[in-house]
Formats: sequence, C-alpha cells, structure tokens
Amino acid sequence: MFNKSQSRLFLVVSGDSKEELDKLYGPNIWRLLSDNGFADRKSIGAVGFCRNLDENQLVVVFPKAFGSNYSRSVKLDKEKINNSLYQLIRVFNKIGRETNYKKSFIKTNSLADKLLDASDPVLDSLEAAIKLRNDFKVNGLYYRKKKNHDFSKENLPINWSKTINQSQPQLNDDGIFFNRTTHNSRKRSLYHPLSSLHMACLKEIFTLTGDKTYLGMISEFTYSSVKPALKNPKKYIGSICNDIFDERGQRLKKLIITYLGDGRLSSGNLVQKDEVLTYTAEFENIWEYILRELFDSSNHSRDLAAGRWFNYAEVPEEKSGIKPEIDMKISSGDINAFIDAKDYRVINGARHGSSNDYYKQVIYRLLTETKTPENFFNILVFPEYGQNELFKIYGCHDWNEISNSRVFEIGVDYEIAVSRWLGESKLNVEASIKKLLQDLKSFESLVGNPRHLSPRKIQ
Repeated sequence: MFNKSQSRLFLVVSGDSKEELDKLYGPNIWRLLSDNGFADRKSIGAVGFCRNLDENQLVVVFPKAFGSNYSRSVKLDKEKINNSLYQLIRVFNKIGRETNYKKSFIKTNSLADKLLDASDPVLDSLEAAIKLRNDFKVNGLYYRKKKNHDFSKENLPINWSKTINQSQPQLNDDGIFFNRTTHNSRKRSLYHPLSSLHMACLKEIFTLTGDKTYLGMISEFTYSSVKPALKNPKKYIGSICNDIFDERGQRLKKLIITYLGDGRLSSGNLVQKDEVLTYTAEFENIWEYILRELFDSSNHSRDLAAGRWFNYAEVPEEKSGIKPEIDMKISSGDINAFIDAKDYRVINGARHGSSNDYYKQVIYRLLTETKTPENFFNILVFPEYGQNELFKIYGCHDWNEISNSRVFEIGVDYEIAVSRWLGESKLNVEASIKKLLQDLKSFESLVGNPRHLSPRKIQ
C-alpha cells in the first residue's frame, strides 16, 4: 500500500476500493476520483491523472499491475515512483500521438476537441516537473557566471585598465609596480532571473512531491519569481534569457516554459475551465495494443474461421457468420501461440482470470487450422511487476474432456514491456519469445500431453 505523505501528489492503483482509499488518504481522494469518472461502483476502475485545483493536488492512478504487494512495497522508493510516473505519462502521450486510441479510450472533462490534441497540457507539465526534479538531482541549482573584480590575486589575469585607473603606481629599483592590482574573475551567481525562476519552480515541485530533503536547500526562496511568468511563460522567459547560451540553460528554459504552461500543476489564479483530466476506463485495450505492437511485429492475421449463418425466415442458405478475433499471435520457427492479454490485479498471489477467459481461449484453439498441435500453445498473459524478466510461466489448465484445451498462464513484466515499447530499452523481444516457447515445450513434456487423447463422452 502506498503510504500517506505530506505531499500533494497522491498515488492510487486501479482496483483500489473506497475503504482502502479512505483509510489511506481520508474520504476526499475517493470523492474527487468518483466525481470525475474514475470510480466503478466501490472501486477505482480507471487509469490516469486527476487534478484538484482547489487544494492544488494531483492524483495519479496507476494500472492494475501495480496492485501486488511487491510492487506497492517498492513504490515507496521515490525514484521508482517518479520513473513509473514518467513512464505512464509517456504511455498516454504516445497512445494519443500515434493511434486513434485517444479518441476511442482516453477521456477528458474538457471540450471534445481537446481529444484531438497531440498532447495533454497536464501531462506535459507533469513530465516537465519530473525532468526539472531529475535535472536538479544531477546538476543542482542553475548558476550563471557573473563578472567580478578581485584585488591583488596573483593567480588571476590583471585588468590593466582598471588597475591603472584605480591605484597609484610605485617606483623601486626594479621599475614600476602597483600595490593594489585589479583582476578579472567569474563567480557563480544565483541572481540571474532564470536562476530565481528555476528555484521557485523547484520549490513548488518539491512541495507537490513531498521532497523535504531538497525543499530545505531552497526554502528561503518564495514563489514571487513565478508570478510574472504565469501570464505568458514563453514571452516572459524569452525576455529574461537573452544571455543564456549554454546547453543546460537552454534545456531548463524549455522545461520551465512547459511546466508553467496551460497545464501547470499548481493552479495559482487559473480558473476552473482550464482544468484538464486525462484518464482511460479501458486500460485493458491499451495494454493489449502495447503487447500486440511489441510481440506481433509480423502483423499476423487475427481473424479465425468464420461461423455459418442460416436465416429462419428465408429458404435456408448458408451465409458467413460470426468471425472471432484473437488478441495476437506469436511464433518462433515452427512453434506458434495465441495470446489473450488480461488486465487483472494480483490478489494474495492469485492471478487467475474468469472461467470465461479460459473457455474462450479453448474455443479459439479449436478454430485454428494448425496442423502441428504439439507446436501450438494457447496463452493468457497477466501484467506483473518486479519479475526482472519479460516472461514468467506460472502454469496451465486443461480439460481432459476436450482435446487441445490446454491454456497457459504467463506473467508479463509491465515495466519491462512498456519500457521496450516506448523505446527506452533495447530488450531483444524475439529472443525472449523464442525462449518462452521453448520453455513451454519443456514444461509441457513434464506434465504429459493429454491433448492427444480422444475426448471422453460426457455422461
């Protein structure tokens, strides 16, 4: 369970019950999510981001893969929280940019035309906040080097013009010398407007995320630097950054403009109409899409054999009927498998789907024309967290009364799969699929092969 903190960022997992959230955060978070379409009866049914402008709070609802005890314990690590948060933002943004899923499955409480935007201002602002925080962790506060004059510093170059104008020359046996020389120096300074704005934004971000350690480093700075930038961040920051040419300064400038943009997390004086909520009540469809793009690169046909239809009111004539469609198909060499992606929470170590999930897979298997049943597998995959490998085999079901009825349960590590889909890792998916199918063959040889037995008559 995510622990309650003093931050303004609240972490929830899809499937959390009202009782769980009330115990963790009090009744306000459930009420906020329920009022904005996230609740499904007595539990949270959506995944996404919900903002409370009045209290300057942001609620992030993670997918069901994060519901296991293991994932919740590791999520107490702030770095893992931020990594998962950043990953979820990228999932929503990529779905919105590259597919029609945003219009079909991702919802917002703003005007309908917002659904067609390439990105969401709340997500963009949150992503910029995470990047600003991570940059600070690595590089610290942003300093500008300021020209200064030091005196009588032998290790610095002499400013002869200043030295001659400001001190009297002295004569001795060796010639002319100056008792007080002026030297050019450059010192790091926090007095540049961009430095002040950077610190003000960081203070706001650390207040949101509850980073007290970092907050103490800049606690003496106020939000006053943010106010001039709120009306038009791009114009204001452009006007104060005419002398910013270094790579980090340019990067921070862009991040701060995005953070202070229309989707800014701290509402300030923004009016209610600027609120944008982004979420999906059908994350299973997105999870299926991600896995299909990741595993089924050969674009196998997903259609199975069509049924037959005879109309009672007409002279019986065979017509094409229902044509089932599988989620995806994978293969390696002469081994093939059907995959159906489910999005269930792991509860007390159990990840089983409903009986209908298995019966549907059995029917799908009977409709395939595969001529080598010993090299064909029927798989239900469930999202897991912390496996440290893409696939993990949990076991299988079969029905002795039905030939070719075996259905395997496989865990797919959510974090690894999504990271690869986003292009953040270089995992060899084909090699992982090949190993999975070979491991399934080995496992099947251990449990026997009753699918070759003749079906028994049901009494």
